[in-house]
Amino acid sequence: RRAEDLLGPLAQAVRAGVYEAPATAPVAFIALEDAAAAAAAVLAGPGHEGRTYFFCGPRAVTAEEAARAAAEAAGRPVAYRPVSDEDYARALSGSGLPAPAVERALALAAAAREGAFDLVCGDAGRLGGRPAQELEQFLSLRRDVLLRVTPT
Repeated sequence: RRAEDLLGPLAQAVRAGVYEAPATAPVAFIALEDAAAAAAAVLAGPGHEGRTYFFCGPRAVTAEEAARAAAEAAGRPVAYRPVSDEDYARALSGSGLPAPAVERALALAAAAREGAFDLVCGDAGRLGGRPAQELEQFLSLRRDVLLRVTPT
């Protein structure tokens, strides 16, 4: 899963003081810049024909750990509160998300709950020439996004 997918929800959580999301198995989020560096190396370099790589983060984190990482990066308290899929869907719909996007979010949450995104590997870091960012580093580098106030 893309680490960038967490920025909006975690920024909202920083403002509200609580991160409400379905409980899932740990997820190995990867920053797009880390995946892009690895992909560029594969496309530009020889010897990758027929090989399979997994671009995933260096550590899998739970939703509770993501809330703690956001709190640390923003310097504000953020609690984690697990919600049911029904409450999650209601919140997403209430925020203006169209029905197909809500369905996709629920499908991703179900897949995460089943452990579909908990694979941790070093392919992206090895191929990209630098260690892939852990979620804490990713969020601390985007502190301004977490603290950005959006009009209501």
